[in-house]
Order: sequence, then C-alpha cells, then structure tokens
Amino acid sequence: MTNSELIAQKDQYDEITKTIKELQAQKEQLQNSINLYLDSPTFDSSQLQRHIIKRFWQGAYSKYKDAGYLCNDMESVGIRFNYESRKLKEIISKEVKSTKKALDIGCGDGRYSRVFAGIFDEVVGVDLSTQQIEKNIKENHNNNITYISGDVFEHKDIKGMEFDFIFFGGIMLYSQESQLDKFFLHIINLLTKNGKAIARESVYNNQNSYYKSLNYVAYYRDVEFYSRGIFEKYYEKSYQNSGYHMRDLTKYLSVYKDKKDDIIKNTFLLDDIVKEYINPQIITNYFFQYTRA
Repeated sequence: MTNSELIAQKDQYDEITKTIKELQAQKEQLQNSINLYLDSPTFDSSQLQRHIIKRFWQGAYSKYKDAGYLCNDMESVGIRFNYESRKLKEIISKEVKSTKKALDIGCGDGRYSRVFAGIFDEVVGVDLSTQQIEKNIKENHNNNITYISGDVFEHKDIKGMEFDFIFFGGIMLYSQESQLDKFFLHIINLLTKNGKAIARESVYNNQNSYYKSLNYVAYYRDVEFYSRGIFEKYYEKSYQNSGYHMRDLTKYLSVYKDKKDDIIKNTFLLDDIVKEYINPQIITNYFFQYTRA
C-alpha cells in the first residue's frame, strides 16, 4: 500500500461519509412526510396503507423463519400451530356438516391446507405470494389440495366455486373498514347454504387500536366488532385462541420448566394457563365463526 493509495482511500471515505449524511437527511424528510399523511385524520392514505401491508408480507418470507406467525422461535411456532390446528379440527367436527370442499384464504406455506386435506374431499389454498405458491405446488404431496396464486376476489377459477368451509386468518386485521364489507360479503357468497367460515383475528378485548407506520399497518379492533355491523347477520360464536399467546408465556415456562412437555403433549392446557397468567387487556386472538343461512 502506497501513500497515494491511502490518500485516495481517504478521499473516497470522505465522499461516502458526505453521501451518507445527505441520504440520511433525505431519509428523515421522506419519513416525516409519509408519517404526516399516515397520521392525518383527513387525508385518505388507504392506497399507501395497502402498499405498506403488501410490501411487509412480501418481505416476511425472508425475514422470519416462520413467516406465517412472524416468528423465529420455532418451538413456540410448533406449540401454537398444534393448538390452533386441534382447535380448528374440533370446531369443524362440531359445526361443519358437509366436508366436500374447503378454501384456505392467505394459505401461506399451506400448513392449514394440509390439515383441512385430512378432513375435506377437496381443498383450495390461495395466496398473493406467487413465490410461496410455486413452492407449495412443488412440495405438495396431497392429491386433494390445489394451490392458486392470486387475489381471491379476482381469480377466475375461484369465482364459480362454492365451499362448505372457508378459513381466513389475519386478513381483516390488515383491512380498512371501507374494504371489509366487500371482502366479507365476497367470502359469504362463496359458501354453500349453511356453509361455515372461520376468521382468525388478533384483537384488543376492550378497544380499537390502529397501528400505522412506514413498515407496518394493522387494525386491532375490539372483540365485539366482529359480531356487529356487516358481520351481525352471519355471526354465530367465537373461541379464544390461547395458542396465540405462546410468545407471552416465556415467564411461565421459565418458572414451570417441567410443564413444557405436558403442554407439548396437550396444548389445550394453554386455555387455563392463559386465563390465569396473561393480562386480558393486551392483544389477544379469537376464532370467529360465521354461517351462510
């Protein structure tokens, strides 16, 4: 290394430092502008919000080990999924009379589609992620599952179908109220007569809280929101989803280490644990059941 080379490196370093400072100033200005309009009570930022949500989920598959639960703790993912899949099987066994065809909206990696494949004659899993659907198709070992990439509103193959059961998880959480009526009625109209729909949604127990930022947008409504308004005619009942709280049970599991194996064997033990140890004011999760009369 010569002095002239070191001088050139120093000049390059100074230039990069200057560029970084300029870009940082631009970044802060853009951040302020975007947040200003996101927070505005009068500006309609619905298109921006949908764009943020779409970009977030596109990146989730590379950011998280488990993109469906937005989690890197695979042990809690396993316990949570075991709880939720068992709860869904229980609901379907009691409530769904015909098991010919099911639709899994926002199917992601197809975990619930595979559960439904053991119950229904035919299962359709649909997701906006072309990359994930291609992966699902490549790895599909169930002859009765069809994976489709696209918008459930628009896809020509879905428009003419009717389903005995429809599952959609966390979709209304990312939908503005102006979009909900159209989306929900579209789901109901895809059901057969007396067909059942189950929504899995994160909620606040006693209030609404809309979270809007540069990188994430979500609409946490109160529990009763999903039984009134557009939902009231079709709403039947709800079930608290204790499996949702696995990430909040770290204190319990650190104190009662010997209980982990029992929970893994019988995830419904979470029902009593959550009631006793989880603050009911925090965000929780429910399965909401609807029927097309």
